[in-house]
Amino acid sequence: MHQSIESHNDHAANDACLASAVGTYREWRVNGPLSAHLACTWMHALPPSAALTLQVVPDGCIDIVWSGDSVRIAGPDTRPIFESFRPGAVITGVRFLPGAAPAWLGVPASEVVNARPPLQDLWGADAHRLTDRLRETRDPVDASGKIMSALLARTPTASLMDSAARAVLHVLARDDGGPVGISQLAAALDLSERTLRRRCESAFGYGPKTLARILRFQRFLRLLRRSREPRLAELAAASGYVDQAHLSRDVRRLGGLTPSEFKTLLAA
Repeated sequence: MHQSIESHNDHAANDACLASAVGTYREWRVNGPLSAHLACTWMHALPPSAALTLQVVPDGCIDIVWSGDSVRIAGPDTRPIFESFRPGAVITGVRFLPGAAPAWLGVPASEVVNARPPLQDLWGADAHRLTDRLRETRDPVDASGKIMSALLARTPTASLMDSAARAVLHVLARDDGGPVGISQLAAALDLSERTLRRRCESAFGYGPKTLARILRFQRFLRLLRRSREPRLAELAAASGYVDQAHLSRDVRRLGGLTPSEFKTLLAA
């Protein structure tokens, strides 16, 4: 059911504990009936030396997260979120594709923006049963499998399944870095701008302009990770920013760090 697609070796952050720069993180592709809804499953093993506060940056997604103690919802975020974990914690998650989570969670994404509510707030007794099953395993792959089994046992909320969300994501997530006019996007989907915003808030947690900013920010981070000798001005242009100053403002707002600080942390 899983295929390994990414691995980052252990290394510690210095001043800023950016989540992706601490401990060991892995992702697995999802095959089977949930592959159209889930981006990946993942695990994050933290160093055993001390309790950590991790800085998590927006990625447009919503996750179900098992911390070893509780099951929570994570995101969608519009700013850096700081989370504390015990030393040596192994965190397991199931990440939805942008726009896919509301039907499975049973609430619009706008209700969990920048929040980390317990899953039981949304699933009730089903979340209690899932927590009991998760406590029976220490294997992160098995844990993510149990979360997916719980998802498959549920019936998605039809009123929260929006075909327009996938079309919006397809346009805004394109890799050419070109600007997207919201009025043109609304017209292409035969929607008013107000209706487009309302449906985006339900599916993604925020309007199309914020979604576009977050996807552009993530495009910058992807390019930064892939570049051997990254030049920020070039990455700004390739990511779709007007110039390096635009990059700096947006990255600082969304990520809580400057582009140079991300460059240093991701190169460590």
